[in-house]
Amino acid sequence: PSRKLAVVLATGLLALSGCGDAPPRPNIVLIVTDDQAASTLAHMPFVERDLVHQGVTFENFILNDPICCPSRVTILLGQYRHNHQLEVGDPGGCANRFLDDQNEEQTIGALIQGAGYHTGIVGKYLNSYKNYLESRIGKHGNPLLTGWDDYHVLAGFTRYYDFFSDEIGRAHV
Repeated sequence: PSRKLAVVLATGLLALSGCGDAPPRPNIVLIVTDDQAASTLAHMPFVERDLVHQGVTFENFILNDPICCPSRVTILLGQYRHNHQLEVGDPGGCANRFLDDQNEEQTIGALIQGAGYHTGIVGKYLNSYKNYLESRIGKHGNPLLTGWDDYHVLAGFTRYYDFFSDEIGRAHV
């Protein structure tokens, strides 16, 4: 039998409920793993214990788009690929077109932030995001991601060590 995953996605999105006099709202935690086989959960007992057994699980699901950056854009925008039309091989990369088209203002992060949630994203963002940042640094400063109160994203990730990241508007190598 296949293992159950909590909520699976590639960018790790974390949104915490806002403060104030409003009635309590649920916390939302969306976890995306990239190219992870269900069999690898056997080596991650805390995920099974803390997420699978205490969260929402799906035994049957359909992935709209299994390809890298277009898949993450589909998650961020809630649109099928034929609607957002972002491709891995876009000139300048998927991130350039996504950000140049100002799609950030329409992401799940921006929408729930607008509803009063504190938002955060950790992990992979969009392929070629490093190129986008490098093309803008020094021109308009290091742009902040729209819709995220806190973020720590991989910007250049050809490997999982010594990578380039964007930590709340500060580039790190």
